[in-house]
Amino acid sequence: MAKPRRDGWQADLSLPSGQRLRYQFKTKAQAEAWEAAGREAIEAGNPVLNPNRPEREDRDLTTIGALFIWTKKHSWLAADSGRGLIRNGQSVVDFFTASRKVASITPADLEQFAYHLAQNVGNSPATVNRKLAAASKMFTLAVREGVIKKKPTIEQRKVPPKPIPCLNAEEEARLLHYFHCTSPEMRLFCMFLIDTGARAFSEAAAMQWKHISRQGATFWDTKADLPRTVPLSDRARDACTAMRFLKPNSIGPFQGLTTDTIRARWDTMRKVTGLNITPHALRHTCASRFVMAGIDVLRVQKWLGHKSLSTTLGYAKLGDGSLDSMAELLNHNN
Repeated sequence: MAKPRRDGWQADLSLPSGQRLRYQFKTKAQAEAWEAAGREAIEAGNPVLNPNRPEREDRDLTTIGALFIWTKKHSWLAADSGRGLIRNGQSVVDFFTASRKVASITPADLEQFAYHLAQNVGNSPATVNRKLAAASKMFTLAVREGVIKKKPTIEQRKVPPKPIPCLNAEEEARLLHYFHCTSPEMRLFCMFLIDTGARAFSEAAAMQWKHISRQGATFWDTKADLPRTVPLSDRARDACTAMRFLKPNSIGPFQGLTTDTIRARWDTMRKVTGLNITPHALRHTCASRFVMAGIDVLRVQKWLGHKSLSTTLGYAKLGDGSLDSMAELLNHNN
């Protein structure tokens, strides 16, 4: 099992002979992916790849099985999401069989593969697309290695947009009432999240007292790698003030709430209240209320710290699409 070691993660795998192999990786995902590939090699009776000294490889990539192994070694093992990519690639091998010639696969075959995943396996359109993407990556490498001249066309499935999970007034009241009775600090934390749109773990929970001023709260560890300051509503500021009395010796308002603590209390809340949401839904709630109140998306983007406007535009459908208010604006200016 991968364990943190020095500045990275150490993978640990036991061979049938009793010998243990340990290698250092930069990320946990890379270490776990190597372990998974190693277990597969052991089950198949193959040698386990030394990531620091790769053995000379067979360049005959004319079959799906060989192409999959090549793609796994040269692309997916080093990816942060390596385990998922390898699993998706394995589904390609399972359907076409390892001995199937790469050059024999046509766009019609890939359509049949997608149909099989959707109808027989029951995969969602998004899952089908991920497995088609794995096939696409394999064929891209096949072109690069000269196995085929052109990659077959792969049509992605249309994925219906997911509804944005956010709270209405009644659901917010239910959430806050539950934590009022069970965990006052979680209640204050939720109020802060709803009124600031902060990310729960990386921004709000990590915030320190020195990051709060008259101008508002400044979040430094943001997804966009750019600090941002948002003004605080009366309720958000009151929540911080109340936390000073609850946790007078803490470094920040909510630093006593660890990731494990938040998740454990949140899971219990979901079971009791029936609110099937994650803490991130409170960020969605903040954004959706701005949009429904008519705030333009550029200001909402700045408030939330989205790097791309397209991310913020996902909330636009929640707003009032009526043009009547625009005509009223012109009437008042004439």
